[in-house]
Amino acid sequence: MRTILACAVAAMLAFSGAGRAQAQSAPTGLVFGGVGGFSDHGQAVYQVGAGFQRLWEPGVGVVAEIGYVARFDGPGEGIGLLSANAIYAFRGSRARSRARPFVTGGYGMAFEEVAIHLANIGAGVDWSLGRVAWRIEVRDHFMLGDNGHFFQVRTGLVWQ
Repeated sequence: MRTILACAVAAMLAFSGAGRAQAQSAPTGLVFGGVGGFSDHGQAVYQVGAGFQRLWEPGVGVVAEIGYVARFDGPGEGIGLLSANAIYAFRGSRARSRARPFVTGGYGMAFEEVAIHLANIGAGVDWSLGRVAWRIEVRDHFMLGDNGHFFQVRTGLVWQ
């Protein structure tokens, strides 16, 4: 419970404007969907979700997401998935580059009747289309000390 509270406080501070002395972008919204699977079940699943992101210069930021994960053959029997992550977005090699690769990682929680605490890591790229960017990402959720993984390939939109 303390971990959830600490993540919630950190996310509120990040999105409320703490650190205004540094150059920063406005909070951005994101929506995503994807497919993946559980390594220990071998089941194919889909995920849909939404969240917020905030980046400070030189590309360090936070991401908070909530989503729904379900099997293709049982869409009404899914679980919720919450993530609170740090993100680092690399600058493009050219000043006018439209692609911005990133890495992310942090805390996750799967929930239905009980909560399962997870760690997650991921990487991807945002492709700028103006005020909207197309995001492609791979992400892996796992329990520390357990061999089970939930691997995802996701795509979505990020906007200001």
